[in-house]
Amino acid sequence: MFDLSFGEILIILMGIVLFVNPKNLPKFLYQVGLLYGKVTKYYREITNALISYQREIERQKRLLEKETEQKTPSLDNTEKEDDNTNAKL
Repeated sequence: MFDLSFGEILIILMGIVLFVNPKNLPKFLYQVGLLYGKVTKYYREITNALISYQREIERQKRLLEKETEQKTPSLDNTEKEDDNTNAKL
């Protein structure tokens, strides 16, 4: 999900060690883990919702195309009808 190199991760860890009291470090890391879990959960939910909307739109598009194919006669049929009417005249 995130594109972090080893150096960037190392800098982040050094910043955490410098600014967070070692006594509070386990609680801080626990909170970070919970936050990360929530973010990934919401990311998955949004991704799944967008995929389902895309599938629904594609399904409706196919239905609309089928309806228009059924309502409009094909060119072959109209040409044959035109030939028949011209032959009668």
